[in-house]
This record gives sequence, structure tokens and C-alpha cells, in this order.
Amino acid sequence: MLGNLFFRNRIDGVLKSFYGSTWKVAAATKIFPMYRFPDVYRAVEALKDEFDILKQVTSRHDEPLETLLSRPPHSFGIRTLNLATSTPRQIDYQKSEYFPDESFWVLERKADKKRFIVRVRNLYQMANIEVAGHDNVELQEFLDHLSRLADRHSVYRNKVFELRFEPSGMDYGSDYQQSFQIHFLPRHEINEEEIILEDEVRTLVERNVIDFHRRREDLAKLGVPRKRGLLLYGPPGNGKTYTCKFLAGTLTDATTIFASGTALANIRSVFNVARQFQPSIVVLEDIDLVYSEREINPYAPQLGSLMDELDGAADADNLVVILTTNSIERVESAIKDRPGRVSQCIEVPNPGPHLRHKYLKSLLNGFNSKALQFDELVEMTEGASHAFIKEFVYRSIQIASLRTGSSEKDLALEAEDFRICRDEMTRQGGKAGRSIIGFRTEK
Repeated sequence: MLGNLFFRNRIDGVLKSFYGSTWKVAAATKIFPMYRFPDVYRAVEALKDEFDILKQVTSRHDEPLETLLSRPPHSFGIRTLNLATSTPRQIDYQKSEYFPDESFWVLERKADKKRFIVRVRNLYQMANIEVAGHDNVELQEFLDHLSRLADRHSVYRNKVFELRFEPSGMDYGSDYQQSFQIHFLPRHEINEEEIILEDEVRTLVERNVIDFHRRREDLAKLGVPRKRGLLLYGPPGNGKTYTCKFLAGTLTDATTIFASGTALANIRSVFNVARQFQPSIVVLEDIDLVYSEREINPYAPQLGSLMDELDGAADADNLVVILTTNSIERVESAIKDRPGRVSQCIEVPNPGPHLRHKYLKSLLNGFNSKALQFDELVEMTEGASHAFIKEFVYRSIQIASLRTGSSEKDLALEAEDFRICRDEMTRQGGKAGRSIIGFRTEK
């Protein structure tokens, strides 16, 4: 009796008591990057419709699963059950969940009563999944099935996130080690009325992204490929990134991936993630910083990789790729001028008079603007970007609040508040200073 109790307090004893004879065990292993740990864990949980869970154990052990089941321990006490640690892992923006660093499941398939053992663990900062059974072919099929479930139930699918490549913290002399990181972003619920764009720009964005995504299956029946590429260009501060956030908030049944900076130099990884969680919208920001003209480009291999990805995307890939730049003249012509790589170039310019009037009205909605002549404000902001106009309004409200001593929204705004503000914002720095804040005129 004491021997049986001793056996039940060991991981091999617990597993064998449910699994049966294990001297001729077969095992298979698959390794995922660490960020996929929640996906792997959820894949096993998703088996509940096909399997009965006979036993689940969380316990930490160093030996491979095959060794645990088929060989005696090489030292006393190494297989004693212990409390495995749990680690919080991001599953959405500002949302975490604790996952055990190591778990075992004994599963029995409902259809044929065959049993499998599954182990998920954090091994060398990788998500490691091991399966054990009596037939190698069945095990490989079972492992492939788990991989598909991990993709289907991924915490990243239909979410918004940013890809970063950051220092790994490992120092090998001159080698600059980098690691792959996913950072969830909020899915902004932006109303269409908040997107202040020229009518032509809005129409092109809606047709090439929103309508294309929502009807891609119907369009595919007509022979239209499921992939599309757009290039948004124009001076900074006019809503290129904001438009992409609007699309991410609108298309909730798509995975939206933002990549910039060092991520652009690892473009193959970006597209691999996009294909894994498609349908996907891939936003590559400020591409001129990496994908400039070949003659002045120190990142030629990365440029080649991007062109390979744009060319190599299969017709079956459900991808919309949006590239943004403030300097289209610097972008490599093989990207912007090659049909098939970019389907549509869309200029997002500084707003014209009609759009400035509409934007000023929206920013001042709820304030006491009875004394203001909006045509005068429109003239004051000629040549200004959306970003300049927003700061122009906020700063003018600050000046009005100082003048009146009021912090209530019904404070009376006057034209002089805006004149003082415009003079302050454009007085210093000369032409370069005005350009920095989004005011591109000599007036």
C-alpha cells in the first residue's frame, strides 16, 4: 500500500495509472516561439469536443515525455509531483491570463477510446508541445491537428498588434541579438464622421480596403485575387496612421498588424505572422526609412525581401498590405511603380478649405463659438496639416481660458484668441520650424 502511495506521488506513476503500459511508447514533439504559448495551451483545451480529459496535472520536470514514460528515473525524487509555476501572458490589449509553465493531460478519444498524453511546457523560452501514444503515424496526425487548433484559437487572431524586434539581452561581443515581440494595441472604435478625409481619398480607401475585405470571397469567385497593396503618401500629420487605426477598428474580423522601424528590416517574419492569422491587414509605416531608392539604400537585402513578399503573396493569401510614407519621392521605384506590388497609390494631402472648415467645426463642437467667423479660421489655417489645426484649436482654447479665467466649455471663444495662437505657433523657427509643426506656407 505504501508502494502504491509512493507511485501515485510521482508524475510517471500518475500518467501510467491512466494511460496503461508505456514500455513501448512513441512520442512526437513540436516547438513554437514563446509568444505562441497561450495558443498551444488553448489548442489542448479545445480538444474537449473530441476527447475526454481523464487527468490534468501541473508539475515541473526536466526529462522528456518519452523518458518519463518508458525509463526508470536516474535519480531518486526527480519525478516527485511538485507545484509548477504560472506566468502571466498577454492575451489582448491590457489583458493578461496566467498559464502553468508545465502541464500534462491524459486524453481519451471519444470515437475509438484511444488514449494520448499531451505535455505543454516552457522549455528554454520556447513553447514546447509533446505527445505520446502507441502509433507514430497517429501521433504525427494528432500533433498536426493540435497545430491547426493553435492557429484557429490563437489569442492573436482578429486582434490589433504591433511587431517589434528588440534586443534579447544576450551579449556576444559585436553581435546584436534581437528577439521577436508582439505588443497588443487597442482597437479604436472610430466613427466615420471622425475621419476627416477628402471625398476621393475616402472613396479609394473604402473600395480598396473595407469593401474589398468584406466581399473578398464573392470577388474571388469572379477571379479577383484575395490580396491587395496600397501606398498612402503625403505630408505628416494628415491622418495616414489614423486612417489605418480606423480600418483596424472597423474590420473586427481581420487581424491588423502594424510594423515600423526595426520590424521593417525583418519583413519576412512580419508576413509569416500575417499569413498565419489571415485574413490580415499589414500596415508598414514610414517605409522610406528602410525601402528607399537603391542608389542611396544601405538596406538592400531588406528591400529585396519586401519585393519578394509582395511578389510572392499567393492569390489565396487573404492579405491587404498598406504602406505609408511622408516622402514618396524617396521610396524605391520598384515598389511604387510596379503593377501588382502596389494596387493603388493614394495621396493624403494637407486639407483644402472645405475640409479645414469641416475639421474646425468638429473640433469646436460643444464650445461657445458664436463670436467666431469660421471663414476667417479657415484662412488662418491655409497650408496647415490636420495635426497643426488640432493644436491650433487646443492652444486657442487655452488662451481663451486664461483670458476669461474660466475652465468651463461654455467660455466665449474670440477671433483674437486664434490670431494670438497662430502668431505664436508660426513666429519662431522660420520655414523649417513651421514645417515641423505641420504649417507649410509662408503666410
